[in-house]
Amino acid sequence: MEEQIKNLLDKSEEQQKVMTGMRPTGKMHLGHLVAVLKPYLELQELSVLEDKLTNPSFMIADIHSITTRNAKDDFRTAESRMLEFTKDLIASGVDPNKSTIYAQSTVPEHLEIGYLLSNLVSVGRLERNPTYKDWIQKLKSPTASLFLYPVLQAGDILSNDGTIIPVGQDQLPHLEISREIARKVNDIAGYELFRVPNGLEILNEVMLGTDGQKMGKSAGNTIDLGESDKSYQKKIRKMVTDPEKTEGNDYVGHPEICSVYTYQMFFSQDLMRIEEECREGSLLCGNCKKGLETIIAPYIKSFRDRRANLSDKMVYDVLKEGQKKTREIASKKLDGLKSMMGIKYHF
Repeated sequence: MEEQIKNLLDKSEEQQKVMTGMRPTGKMHLGHLVAVLKPYLELQELSVLEDKLTNPSFMIADIHSITTRNAKDDFRTAESRMLEFTKDLIASGVDPNKSTIYAQSTVPEHLEIGYLLSNLVSVGRLERNPTYKDWIQKLKSPTASLFLYPVLQAGDILSNDGTIIPVGQDQLPHLEISREIARKVNDIAGYELFRVPNGLEILNEVMLGTDGQKMGKSAGNTIDLGESDKSYQKKIRKMVTDPEKTEGNDYVGHPEICSVYTYQMFFSQDLMRIEEECREGSLLCGNCKKGLETIIAPYIKSFRDRRANLSDKMVYDVLKEGQKKTREIASKKLDGLKSMMGIKYHF
C-alpha cells in the first residue's frame, strides 16, 4: 500500500487527501478492524509524516445507511447508532487530532452537489453498475436512493476534495463513476472545479465468522471489539475447527480449512510455527484457541478502555468540528458547481 501511495504522490505536485467512510450499521467487530480500519489507520499515520498528505477525512455515512435501513425502527434508532458508531470509531484509533471525522447528514452540500451531479449521469450508466445489479437481486424492492448511491458518493468525495480513496476491488466501479463525473464537470467548467480522485486498492481481507461462514451481525458470528472477556472467550472456544484433526488421524491438521487459523492469520506474529505444529499434530485445537484468546485480548482491552473515556459531549464536539471543516470546503465546491450550471444567482 505504501508503494501505491508513493506512486500517487509522485504523480502530483499538489497535496493529496485520503478520504473514506463507513455506514453506521452496528457495533464494530474484528472484521471491520481487518477490512477497513487497519488500512485507514496506516494512512492516518502516514499523513502525519508525509508533507504531501493533508489530514485524512473519515465520513460516517449515515445517509447511505438509509438506502437499505429505512424501516420505522431504523429511523427511530438512527441517531443513537450514529453516536455509538462514532465512539467505536474513535476507540478503534481514528484520532480526531489527525483525522477529520464528521457525519454525512450534517454537511447538506453533499446532498445538493450529489443531486446536481445526477443531471450529468445517464440511467444507462448507473444500470451498468455491478454493485446495483447485486443489490436488486437481494432486495425485494430496491429504492431510488440505492440506484443513485454512486452519484451521492461522488458528491461526498468531490465536494470534500478527496483525492486518494481506499477501496476494495468491489468498490472500484463506484469510484470510476466519480472520476467520470469529475472529468465531465471540469470539461464543462473549463477549469479544475473538482479534483479527479484516485483509488487506492486495498486487499479485500475477508474474515470468516466464528462458525466458519460469512461474517455478519445478523448471523450472530462476529466478535465485537467491545465484548466482555467472558463473551468473546466463549465464542472462540465454540469456533469451528478442522473436522479431520482427530486422534485417529494423529491430530494432523489442515489449517487452511480451520476458522481459528484464519483469525491467527490476521493477528498472530508467530503464524509459521502455528501452521507447522498444526500440520504435524503437536498443536491441539483447544491450545490453538487459547492462544487466539491471548492474541486478541490486547485489541479488545485497549478498545474498551478508550471507549469508556468517551462521553456523548466529547463525540458531538468532534463531529461539530468535523462538520465545520468539511462545510468550509464543500460550500466553495457547491458555489462553483452552481455557477457552472448557471443557477448561482446574485440577489
